[in-house]
Amino acid sequence: MIITESLAKGLCSRFFDEAQTQISDQIARLPGSPSKHSRASWLRSMKALEKTLKHFTIESYYGGSKRHPYFALCGLRLLRGREYNTWSEKCLGGLHVLLTYDYDYFDGDAGFFIGEHAIARLIERGKLNILTEKGAMNSLAINHALTGIPFWAGYWFRLFIGLNLSAEQIQHIQLLIPSKNGIFLGQLGQEETSGLDRPIFAPQIRTFVDLDSLSNEQSYLRKALLDASVGLTPSSLSMFPSSEVYMNDSPEILQKILEYRFAGVANLLVNLMCSRVPGEQARNQLKETIMSGIKCYAPESTKFLSDLVHSHGVREVQKRYLAHRLNNAV
Repeated sequence: MIITESLAKGLCSRFFDEAQTQISDQIARLPGSPSKHSRASWLRSMKALEKTLKHFTIESYYGGSKRHPYFALCGLRLLRGREYNTWSEKCLGGLHVLLTYDYDYFDGDAGFFIGEHAIARLIERGKLNILTEKGAMNSLAINHALTGIPFWAGYWFRLFIGLNLSAEQIQHIQLLIPSKNGIFLGQLGQEETSGLDRPIFAPQIRTFVDLDSLSNEQSYLRKALLDASVGLTPSSLSMFPSSEVYMNDSPEILQKILEYRFAGVANLLVNLMCSRVPGEQARNQLKETIMSGIKCYAPESTKFLSDLVHSHGVREVQKRYLAHRLNNAV
């Protein structure tokens, strides 16, 4: 069936409605702590919960240590008081839900937003199995197509937190988020904060470009960035900042590994990100600032940890990196 622009917009509106009602209903049913439980029973409970919540989950992740595990998921919701992005378009905000071994529950903003135009474009041009045989909308197909957004949004959010940039400098930067169906393009928007002495800029996804419409540069970068993220997603970087704030599970080493892996295309990536910045001097200064943030520390050790991701997974890498830091601090 051909998905027209009009049909895509209608399905997008339905998706926005479902994202709000499903999350509200399901969060109210989150389990309380049983009187006694083992790690095996906790894991079974989390697997059952993961299955129950799959209809609005973009990514899920089991993090922490053996003694202190946690389960996290990322979904979408309509945030009251934050229903529109900076260009006055209706949007959904990312939501993190985390449960500890003791069944303590945390939820928090994921630090990214997706506009309705991007969702409508994805439905129209992403070649999704969006309609069932009975003509109902398959929201799971949309969620699966959004997989990877939490990871890359977490990366961009964490990177730009470390760069002391102004709203004027930020406004012309274009973000790229690769996906299996194409590329999501977005920008950084200033968010209201309290108790901080500088602004926070969150990724706002503006549109979607399908595989057939990508430029040569976009297509090349998409493949390079997807290759760089292999084995790193889902992870604590997908759940940033909640993983770090609530679980003390810093994705610092994962960020370093990711940057090590895409170092070969970093200049091309930053050039494309800054291509709309007016003024050659301002553009070059901004590119230099971003490149200074995209660093590869100790290449040989980073390569070892990058290889370790493939053989042992991200949790083992984070465990060894944390142990290394603690030993050096003594």
